[in-house]
Amino acid sequence: MAEVIKDPPSNWVTRLRRQHKIWLVKQKHEATITFPYEPPEFGHKTGYLGVNNDSWFTDVNGYGIDGSLLILPIEGNFPENPPELPPVEIRHFRKEIEKINNRLTQLEYYIKLNVR
Repeated sequence: MAEVIKDPPSNWVTRLRRQHKIWLVKQKHEATITFPYEPPEFGHKTGYLGVNNDSWFTDVNGYGIDGSLLILPIEGNFPENPPELPPVEIRHFRKEIEKINNRLTQLEYYIKLNVR
């Protein structure tokens, strides 16, 4: 197993990208990032990121809603200059479009079932 970085620089969570590995502090095992960090919405303390296909609410330093440390970076999965992400608004639009597309696919399926 790679070395866990015990004292990462501030805002390190914003550098994570898909397929990077992190250490889950409470569970004591590695996990994979499935989507990058999304900043908090207005009035919220934490944003969220995808960890093993689940949404985890964390701040930019890996702390959860209750202030406890949830995640730490793993050596070699913590880029200095990660690739730029599209602006938050664009990422939100893409997610909404994907939800609409999934809903249309479901409706088409149900229509085909009921036409027969």
